Amino acid sequence: MTLRQTLLLLLVFHASLATTAEFGELSPPPAPASPEPKNCPAKCGEIDIPYPFGVGAGCSLSGRFILTCNEMTSPPTLLTGTVKVASITLETAQMVVNTYLTYSCDVPTSNTTINHTSTDMALNVVTPFLLSPSENASLTPNLTQVSVEWENTGGRSPVAENLCQYAFVATKGWYSFRKNDLIGNMTFANRLGSGPVVPVVLDWAVRDGTCPPTLEGNGKEIVPNGAACVSSQSYCVNASHGAPGYFCNCTKGYTDIDECALRRSPNSTMYKNIYPCHGGTCHDTEGTIGAIALLFMLVIFLHMERENRKLRDRFNRNGGSFLKSAGIEIFTKDKLGRITNKYSCIIGKGAFGKVYKGTTDTGVVVAVKRSIIVNEDRQKDFANEITVQSKIRHPNLVRLMGCCLETEVPMLVYEFVPRGSLQDVLHGNNHPLPLETRVDIAISSAEGLNYMHSQSQMVLHGDVKSGNILIDDSFTPKVSDFGTSRLMCIDKDHTNWVVGDSSYIDPVYMKTGLLTAKSDVYSFGIVLLELVTRKKARYGENRSLPMDYVKASKDGTARQLFDEEVSSNVEENMECLEDVGKIAVQCLEEDVNNRPTMGEVRKELEKCKTQWLRSQGRANEVIP
Repeated sequence: MTLRQTLLLLLVFHASLATTAEFGELSPPPAPASPEPKNCPAKCGEIDIPYPFGVGAGCSLSGRFILTCNEMTSPPTLLTGTVKVASITLETAQMVVNTYLTYSCDVPTSNTTINHTSTDMALNVVTPFLLSPSENASLTPNLTQVSVEWENTGGRSPVAENLCQYAFVATKGWYSFRKNDLIGNMTFANRLGSGPVVPVVLDWAVRDGTCPPTLEGNGKEIVPNGAACVSSQSYCVNASHGAPGYFCNCTKGYTDIDECALRRSPNSTMYKNIYPCHGGTCHDTEGTIGAIALLFMLVIFLHMERENRKLRDRFNRNGGSFLKSAGIEIFTKDKLGRITNKYSCIIGKGAFGKVYKGTTDTGVVVAVKRSIIVNEDRQKDFANEITVQSKIRHPNLVRLMGCCLETEVPMLVYEFVPRGSLQDVLHGNNHPLPLETRVDIAISSAEGLNYMHSQSQMVLHGDVKSGNILIDDSFTPKVSDFGTSRLMCIDKDHTNWVVGDSSYIDPVYMKTGLLTAKSDVYSFGIVLLELVTRKKARYGENRSLPMDYVKASKDGTARQLFDEEVSSNVEENMECLEDVGKIAVQCLEEDVNNRPTMGEVRKELEKCKTQWLRSQGRANEVIP
């Protein structure tokens, strides 16, 4: 049958993106802003970072223009939010970003069924950006959001060939149609490669006004200047891409140039007259060399002084005095370098940084988390969050031991848990894992999360997965990675953006942007399925464990997915696994009101263990 796709284009109009008629008369922008900040990175790798954009506090016109530079990649990656930036152009007020390709592929698996794989996309931009209707293909003006969702056609009658469909937003002329791209399994996607590779152009502007009217005096035109045009050799240009705003261009003759390169250009005669080189060839002299040496020493001294000032500023900005008075152990940058032997032993890494093993001067083994993402909005809350987290003590939660505040992103020091993550134990080394041990891990992990949810200031994890549950030598689990956790007052929803593994993220949160305790419950349900099946959340050829298990549960075939190591056709084990699977399915309910709390999950898991112990003739071990 014909494959269907749903392409949902959500046009989000903010008041600042309304038409001029809706505004009435727009007032001129306020008085010119303070000069462009100094001592800010001008590049991230090979990509220029022109003002009003900037990396780091105080380096951009406002928080809307803050970018991040991920220096852990090679070359470094410039990001706006989590989207990769390819270039920024001041003259046209445009930014080129790289986004992901989405696809829907159907591969026949038998004479009667097909295997469906797909990836969805949600591209959202916020002020000061708009998706460019002039530079991108087939877009309407004032567009800020594009979503692509594919229908799951798995299990239907097969087609004659492997067919793939693709959807993406891209610049005009980037893609030329090829018939072969639609034939075969993932042909076009494989040709492009992985990662964000599709170029998209964003229009941007300063959205707090428009240029003042052009004035004339004595017959001479006066070039208008906007609030963000900080240079006297720049002028204001009204945005022409549908939304009120402006940007700045250099006055004629003040664009940055390379005179030497111009003198070597085809029009060298003209440029030699404009940029003369008096006295012929230039030679170094002893005085010049001496001056250079003194200048070099001065630069070194100023650099050292600047670095020391940076350390002090970061310490104070990250709440160092408050944390010190609260009894939190503060590690210096040099001390952490010594503890970790110059960060030589990596024990974990992900999209947000790396974790290193270290040993303190007293012989205590620790794990040092070194993040790479700066969240300026959360920096002011960092000290309070660290204080609360350091006071959370529970045998099933990894303990925060201290932090380092002298780095751009504070580093956190945790207790070291030797066996690694539950993900490693389940999917990495094939270590034998009895049913009782698995149920104990589930119960204790649920207890740790329930403890977090039960605090007077509720702590939401936001990234529950098997990779964030660590296992010690006695197979006791400890929930870890509070880098994405959030504190919130009880009975309030948390709406900040949380980044987690897409295989575990609550789909309700993805739709609403509302993170609640039930979001952690959903993610924990997938961990329970990993425990009973020993399959990854994404397994096989991009199969979804929660989708497959829920379907098998409805069809009465869930037993076929259980891990043979613990099922082995032993009826008592099968019943226990089915009971745990039922709890997992409840956690995965689409209606959050039908999901249990973490406390209820723990109680149900304890009932499963009690019934299993009695079936084994070990009723005396049941805890009343």
